[in-house]
Formats: sequence, structure tokens, C-alpha cells
Amino acid sequence: MKPLKTWRIEKGYTGDKLAQAAGVAPSLISKIEHGARTNFQPDTMKKIVDVLGVSLHDISEFYRAIEVSVDVPVYPEKGPVRLSRPKKKATNGKVSRQITVEPNGEVRDSVDNLLGEWTRSGFPVNVELINVIFRIQRLNQYIEAGMDEWVAPTGIKNRDYMVIAALKRSGPPYSLTPTQLFKALLITSGAITKRLDNLENMGLIKRTHDANDRRSILVSLTEKGHALDEKARNLSYPLEEWTTNALTEEEYNSLVNCLRKMLHKREHLDS
Repeated sequence: MKPLKTWRIEKGYTGDKLAQAAGVAPSLISKIEHGARTNFQPDTMKKIVDVLGVSLHDISEFYRAIEVSVDVPVYPEKGPVRLSRPKKKATNGKVSRQITVEPNGEVRDSVDNLLGEWTRSGFPVNVELINVIFRIQRLNQYIEAGMDEWVAPTGIKNRDYMVIAALKRSGPPYSLTPTQLFKALLITSGAITKRLDNLENMGLIKRTHDANDRRSILVSLTEKGHALDEKARNLSYPLEEWTTNALTEEEYNSLVNCLRKMLHKREHLDS
């Protein structure tokens, strides 16, 4: 996967020539490459990738383009519309399966509309993958915003609070090395350094040399950090209404098991 500009240059196109060949405005190509445009019509994406001879998933800007209008009438008022992938031939001893999506009643979302637009345009997409990945991606955006809303009364962002939470759950003396922290939070060493600088400036954590190894730094919660954590834990969660509360017990258990299976699979790919 590469940015549009990289593909354009590799294929020998200027911005104007690519726009002319695809039948789109030159300004659109410029906006895409500079990040000023993040939502696209399916036929526009199809024109550009056809000229470049690549697929939708090869261009990073298009792969991330999941913003669609929820007002587009994709499905009829009555009866489900099936968006199915053809049965695959069994490979490596695995049984193929038929994937069917049946949005019904009011349980429809923006990804249903996205798939509907692509289906009408004739643009080839991986329905099985989009049904899962794009929904997780969209939900993550809502979750991150909701978590920031949750901790807003404490005066910090959720990404910074996650550092405090990691130190808290480590138990007495509530200290970890920077390496332990960025591994626990699944972020880079550069990112954890910025967060620690911010939290230390706010007096929520302190960094000291390890008494057993002067070359090692320990990050510890201060009294102010403990107080902030206590305040955050007493706040109500704004996410429950549309997450756990929106599911039956059976749906909740099924979702947790499915997400666990996917995460377990990914975490053990490199082991």
C-alpha cells in the first residue's frame, strides 16, 4: 500500500496528466495527495485506480476512505438485500464459506451504505473484509472520541490517562520502565517519551533512576497522579449506551469471543 503521489510518480504521471486520463479535476488529485480530501465517490476512485493499474487497497488514501453519507437510500424499504461473495474453492484443507450480509429494519450503518454505493458502481471490493475491518475502524474513531470525553473532567486526554492507568494496575510501588510502558500500551518509544514529558510537566508522574541499576529509569505515579486516577474511575462512561448496553447477553458474549479470536490470531502471527 502506497500514497497516491507515490503511485502517480512511479507510473510516470504528473498530477495534471493523471487527472486528464482519469477524467477528474486536477485540483482533486492535489487535494487527495495533500490530505485535504478524505471522502470519495466510488466511481472517482475506480477511474483513478484503473488509470494507474492498481487496486483500491493499493492506494492508502482510498483504503482509509470510509466516510460516506448515511442519507443515501441504498436498500429498499422492505426485505433484505444480499451482498454476497462467491463461494471460494477450498484451499489448504480449509472449508470455504458463503458470506451474506442482510441489513434489515433500522439496523443499518454507514458501511452498509458504502458497500451499496460500490455495488451500484460496479467497483470490485472485498465485501468479507470490509464488513469487519471498516466497522472496527469506524467504531475505533467513536471510541477514542468517547474516551477523551470520559476523562475530559480530569484535564488530560485519554492517551495520557492510559499511561497513568498502566502504572496504577502494575501495583505497588506503581513504577515501570519506559520500555515496559510503551510495550504495554502498544506504542513507539518516541510516543511514550512525549507522553511522559507531558505528564511529568503536569506533576502526575516522576522519573527517577532505578536504585538497583543507575542506567535504568523508573516512571512512578505521584500523589497528584493517584488522585487523578481516582477521579477518572468515579466518572461515568459515555460509551456504554451504544456499546455493551446495545447488545443482548448472547450478542455480547459472542462479540467478545470473536474479537478475542481475531486479536489472539494477530498477536501470535509473529511468534
